[in-house]
Amino acid sequence: MLTLTSHEKLSPARSVEVLGHAWNSLNRRLSRQGKPEYLLAPEQHRSGKLHVHLLTTAHLPKKWWKDTARSVGLGYQAEVEPISDPGKAADYVLKYVTKSLETQMWPKGFWRVRTSRGWPTPPIQGFFEGWEFEHLPQRFEPNLAIEQMRSPGFFVASMPGQGGKCP
Repeated sequence: MLTLTSHEKLSPARSVEVLGHAWNSLNRRLSRQGKPEYLLAPEQHRSGKLHVHLLTTAHLPKKWWKDTARSVGLGYQAEVEPISDPGKAADYVLKYVTKSLETQMWPKGFWRVRTSRGWPTPPIQGFFEGWEFEHLPQRFEPNLAIEQMRSPGFFVASMPGQGGKCP
């Protein structure tokens, strides 16, 4: 698990604007280290600046991430935490994807989750057996709704709405 914090000189709006170019540059440099897989979930901090949360198969030192992210304009701080438990990885991803639902200021077409081409997709057949679905109103507070559903012990997952993809 990796968290990169936006460059300290960027405004909140600019940190969102540079993500695409900066991530592409960082990803090209990452691909020189092999063909690691990744799942990236940007999150806006309370200050409005972006944090980039990343699950990756790349085993690179914190210094590489920090220096490389800074050189492409993506960030200046890097936090790296190795994980070996798939449940912990799932919790990490769910936490930041859910937080991104709270943000109303994402630009049109902004992808809140990005993955490498080889990132695995879960098998669909039998995946939802025994699950119950509830359509939530368009305007709701995700964290509050999720906590209310979790309190009796339910597992809560978010899915894209009608149309199939969730930018």
